[in-house]
Amino acid sequence: MAASAGAGMGLAALAGGGAGLSRFLAGDRAEAASASGSSRVALVRNKKLFESGPEPDAEQVAWMLAAGMGSIFGVEDPSEAWRKLFGPDDVVGIKVNCIAGAQLSSHPNVVAAIISELKGVGVPEEKIIVWDRKSGELAKAGYTINVDGPGVKRYGTKGAAGYEKNATRKGSFKGRLSKILTQHITALINVPILKDHSIAGVTVSMKNHYGSFSNPRQHHGGGCDPFIADLNSIDEIKDKTRLIVCDATRALCNGGPGYKPAFTWRYSGMLVATDPVALDTVGARIINERRDEIGLPSLEDAGRPPRFLASAAERGLGNTSARKIDLRTLAL
Repeated sequence: MAASAGAGMGLAALAGGGAGLSRFLAGDRAEAASASGSSRVALVRNKKLFESGPEPDAEQVAWMLAAGMGSIFGVEDPSEAWRKLFGPDDVVGIKVNCIAGAQLSSHPNVVAAIISELKGVGVPEEKIIVWDRKSGELAKAGYTINVDGPGVKRYGTKGAAGYEKNATRKGSFKGRLSKILTQHITALINVPILKDHSIAGVTVSMKNHYGSFSNPRQHHGGGCDPFIADLNSIDEIKDKTRLIVCDATRALCNGGPGYKPAFTWRYSGMLVATDPVALDTVGARIINERRDEIGLPSLEDAGRPPRFLASAAERGLGNTSARKIDLRTLAL
């Protein structure tokens, strides 16, 4: 039942319901052998996500996360997938994106579903850190700040952890990394938003790390290329990243990265992967499809293609080719 990426990488969701989750995952397992050497990306859509109100429903979000994890790891019980990635000895950082405010930030219900799964495989609450660059931005997005109290920690680099004294250099990148990334965590879950970006083309998982260092403004030339690729080549990001869960419940197709009501839509989706390049490639195509639907030129025709994707692939960070992306599209 999996839909693999092909020429054009069609993104139409498969019909189905929550009760059929095991059926979808059984189909994914059957295709696993043919996906050798490719990067799996799960695209989960849920037509019930906003039925209960203006915010994504927590129970439906949890279903989506379970479906995505089971699909990319080929297991019926999603907890098996979580156990492959995380354990009680880990300190897990959840890097969110809160720069656009409450209307277009990594939603607390998405993060809550991730935390529940981490706790389920034995990661203590005190060893989970939800973070971004500023505590104030986290608070505006609906997160309760907790720097040193009991339970899950939630805080920003500025005003809490701070940045490293010395700059890290990698190719075109030079910046002081957040101590949360370098010192506080052993494993990273990247939780970006699916958004257009007025310079880079898109900001999904890789550009989310512009909130992980001190001087992002100095890394926007040339469409942020090759800065994004070099940034994501740094060991602290490349080696610690174990999972990407892109919040595509609401998405932005133009005018990003800030919230633009006219171009924000309820996509009711979630992208799950371990390959940031493949996930961002799929994300860029979703944004281009939406732009076409509402009469906007493609990112390429608008003069801002996400060039950093090719640079990241050249650096061995992941796949951009449709032949190398095993896209599993599920509908709940």
